[in-house]
Amino acid sequence: MKSYIAPIVMLCLAHVIFWYKSNSKILFNFDWSPFKWWLYTSLLTNYMTLYAWWRLVEISNVWRAATIWTVCSLAIDLLLNCYYFEYNLKGVVALCLCAIAIIITQT
Repeated sequence: MKSYIAPIVMLCLAHVIFWYKSNSKILFNFDWSPFKWWLYTSLLTNYMTLYAWWRLVEISNVWRAATIWTVCSLAIDLLLNCYYFEYNLKGVVALCLCAIAIIITQT
């Protein structure tokens, strides 16, 4: 049975960490050095993204894995940007186009 749940959850969680890492100074005035970010988040995010990528490729193929990866990362970025900053119609259009790409590659 092909299960996309674990890799997609790990991928989304890693992208949430990446997003907060990128925007922590703007949102929370939380300023760590790049070395501290690498020390505290790198092992976890590297493991999650590598596991997710290899599991997605194992379940499907490279093209499907790439489209799933793109839609997950774009969806997380768009949701968090809309929540913390402002709504962006161009991002929604891009997400819809990527969702169409997933539908095309899954058939």
